[in-house]
Amino acid sequence: EPILENILNSGVSNTQLYKMFGNGWTIEVIAHIFKQMPIKHTTPEKITVESLKMSNDLWSTPPEVFNALDMEFGFGFDVCAEHETAKCADYWTIEDDALSKDWAEDAKSRIPGAGLIEMGALWCNPPYSKITPWVEKAIEAQRNGRITVMLVMCDPSVKWFSLAAQFASEIRFVTEGRLAFLKNGKPQSGNNKGSAIFVFDPHRIGAGHVSFVTRESLLSKGKVKTLEVAA
Repeated sequence: EPILENILNSGVSNTQLYKMFGNGWTIEVIAHIFKQMPIKHTTPEKITVESLKMSNDLWSTPPEVFNALDMEFGFGFDVCAEHETAKCADYWTIEDDALSKDWAEDAKSRIPGAGLIEMGALWCNPPYSKITPWVEKAIEAQRNGRITVMLVMCDPSVKWFSLAAQFASEIRFVTEGRLAFLKNGKPQSGNNKGSAIFVFDPHRIGAGHVSFVTRESLLSKGKVKTLEVAA
């Protein structure tokens, strides 16, 4: 480990690293290279409630989907929420302007008797008309040591999808059906695209593991916890 760390911090080029490690690159080497890659951040206009209400951006995640992933990742903070539909006890709403915050440092969970501490993965179901800056913030948090799991529409033709795939540790495609997001607690039928789940794990930057999960298996897994919570 110390030898590897010294090599990575010695200023050698990526070409030299390849000559040293060949096809046997370790995750640490790959992560080192991705961490050095610059990201051109967009400068989006401030998102307001009024601008989002003109579209379906305020539709919320089906609880079964969130719960299925929560059982795996243990979410501690919802970075893109509304008061009525927040998926975690601690969250940011539009008014909190999450895009201006340092997710790695500012997304803290309140633990009774312990105050504010960093805990759990970050959950993000961003406004689908403005996804790019949210992907950039997830990558920034990843580089700074926080894991973010993001539910987005599946559209590999757009630039933000390519950017997310470049840094994600895992990409899960939801198959055999589209998710019905909620509006005022009721499932909506207007979702015209499939869904993908990006995992930005700081320990596996750019690993890009691809997997597939059917909509039914995702909903069934989460339904168990949903029923437990309701009980």
